[in-house]
Amino acid sequence: MGSRRQIGSSGSTSCRSFGWSSPKLKCRCGVEAIIRTVRNGDNASMKFYGCPKWLEQLKKVEKNLGMKEDELNDTKMELCHTRMELMKASRNEKNFSIALFVSWIFFAFRSFSVFEGMLVMLCV
Repeated sequence: MGSRRQIGSSGSTSCRSFGWSSPKLKCRCGVEAIIRTVRNGDNASMKFYGCPKWLEQLKKVEKNLGMKEDELNDTKMELCHTRMELMKASRNEKNFSIALFVSWIFFAFRSFSVFEGMLVMLCV
């Protein structure tokens, strides 16, 4: 990799010596960016432009993340309850099917007995 040039380094002539000001960089939020210094890692002591509201924005993100986490937990609970209701409904459907089948058998047996009794009466 090539050498990295730091912001504000004295490697080139500056317009400041003539009393001109350099254009100000704006952050995405519209606030003028400030120069910060990297403290850790491979880029330690390097300069970069950063938002002065970064801590405020980080807190907003953490708050939103917490709200989303709560929504996720609520959705999980709703899903769990829906599964339980579905299992109960499935059991009820099975019980209903068995009861219906048994009633058909009972009705068929009873109808057959009545029909057999009618045949016996007719034949006598």
